[in-house]
Amino acid sequence: MAFLLLSILCSTSILIIFKYLDYLKIQLFPTIVVNYITATIAGALISVDPGSFAQIIHSNWLFMAIIIGLLLIIMFFVIGWSTQKAGITVTIIAGRMSMVIPMVFSIIYYSELVSFFKIIGVLAAISAVILTIYRKDIKKSYIQFIYLPIILFIGAGITDTFVKISQNDFVSQSQFSLFTTFVFSISAITGIIIAIIKKYKFNELVKPKSLIFGILLGLVNYGSLLFFIKALQYSNMDSSVVFGINSLSIVALSVIVAFLIFREKIHIINWIGISVSLIAIILLNFA
Repeated sequence: MAFLLLSILCSTSILIIFKYLDYLKIQLFPTIVVNYITATIAGALISVDPGSFAQIIHSNWLFMAIIIGLLLIIMFFVIGWSTQKAGITVTIIAGRMSMVIPMVFSIIYYSELVSFFKIIGVLAAISAVILTIYRKDIKKSYIQFIYLPIILFIGAGITDTFVKISQNDFVSQSQFSLFTTFVFSISAITGIIIAIIKKYKFNELVKPKSLIFGILLGLVNYGSLLFFIKALQYSNMDSSVVFGINSLSIVALSVIVAFLIFREKIHIINWIGISVSLIAIILLNFA
């Protein structure tokens, strides 16, 4: 249970850090690049046997890892922007409800069994995103950023679908840590290449605040994955139950943090959306 709790805290901390970056006027780009460099180093030191890196070039998942690495850094930027501009609540609901996309894909492509409750869960998830995004007293400043959680919902769903395909068809259990670390390294390399193309000054990446928050973000980013995998391995619970508890707890904790600490305005219809999202998680993972 400790691993699951640590995964929940790390996942929630990612959104909190993004919110503080906005408050402290710290640039998003260098922080995210440092984050993926940190996550790569953490993965290489903690979970991967140095001798196994030679396997990457001969692996059948190389191309999939590159695609996921590219998508991952794009989605991390979207999470950062959405957290800062649209709010933590909307961002976490859009991100968590994106699980319906790989689920629908699995039903169609892998012919997985579909139940009445799963259908209701998918519809509830989509409804939750719409209800959480909705604002009665909508402002122009909010309208221009409404696309961010929508892109996150679709983009995170597509990314998770590629991860699902990789897990099912390409990556063995013994290679999963190596696969994940390599994915993080692709995201880091992509960020560095973008910095070079945009002629980003090196000292922007190593500014104390960007460096500190980037390292912190990278550690909780990697920690959310590491502890979740450990929770699946050692919790003695079904994986669907672990997934469900993890998602429910992250949504609940993120909403509490947004409401109490960052004073985000959550209207009645948004609370309904949050409630519907929790119901969707229960239906999709426990039913």
